[in-house]
Amino acid sequence: MRRILSLPLAATVMLALTPAAPLSAQNVYGVMAGGSLANFSGDFIDSKATMGFLFGGFANLGRGDFIIQPAVLFNRKGAKDNEVGSDVKIHLDYIQIPVLVQIGMPSGTNGRLFLSAGPALGIKMGCKAKGSESGVNVSVDCDAFDEGVDAKSTEFSFIGEAGMEFGKFSVALRGDIGLTNAFAAKAGNVSIEPDAKTSTLSLIGAIRF
Repeated sequence: MRRILSLPLAATVMLALTPAAPLSAQNVYGVMAGGSLANFSGDFIDSKATMGFLFGGFANLGRGDFIIQPAVLFNRKGAKDNEVGSDVKIHLDYIQIPVLVQIGMPSGTNGRLFLSAGPALGIKMGCKAKGSESGVNVSVDCDAFDEGVDAKSTEFSFIGEAGMEFGKFSVALRGDIGLTNAFAAKAGNVSIEPDAKTSTLSLIGAIRF
């Protein structure tokens, strides 16, 4: 009788323990890094693209074809002055927190194509204007470069991405479009927001653990 009762008990224990492995495997973590072409859009700044970069960590929450991907990244944006003879570059550094929805589909034996999109919050870490004068390299804060104008402490942007996974690795092309103006200006007691939004196109590589 004791042996008969032990069989359902053992089965119950096995059923309780079995889901633990798949559940723990649902969330995957990794790191990413990439280079960017960064610029501003809007009427305030006549600019052209300059090089930027990003790096940081992310999590893939979920499995299969539908994933939520939050991340914490260091993201350098900015632009180069388009005035003839000018070599001034503006570097805007953010801690960026995107939350993307990713939809994927299998490709080949070990591949996966995916599309991602979602909002991102950028928290300003610094803003520098860099250039040269009389052969001397100069770097100043943005508000010193253009008096009364400084980068805002936060920005919101929208990210769209397309890429491919193969094993633990992935590559993606990411567009990041600013939704809010990157700068604020003050004249006396009047505050305005010049029409200047960030815009970046990044090629990103990532590895999942």
